[in-house]
Amino acid sequence: MREIFEELRRNALYGASELEWLSEVVALLPKLEKGKRHTAAQLVEAARKATVRCHDCSGTGVYCWGAIVNGVPTHSGPCFRCSGKGRQGQEDFKRNWGYDNFHRKVS
Repeated sequence: MREIFEELRRNALYGASELEWLSEVVALLPKLEKGKRHTAAQLVEAARKATVRCHDCSGTGVYCWGAIVNGVPTHSGPCFRCSGKGRQGQEDFKRNWGYDNFHRKVS
């Protein structure tokens, strides 16, 4: 279980800070009685479900680039980092890592 949690943590660090991701994981954990501890399975399940705000689109799902004229961006479109959701999960972290490291730019 520890290896699975560490892999999920490494994936998440590609798109978010460790503190941001861990706070989301802790928020998803069930409430326990005083003196009880969470199981490893609960931690892994929360880590799989945790999502963080996309930094490229600031959580809006719309990526804007170019000049801002009178408060309106000249160019915008769906954010490809989060697939327009505004939040990134494990699937998004893996997809973005693969795209960033193995995508070939053709000139």
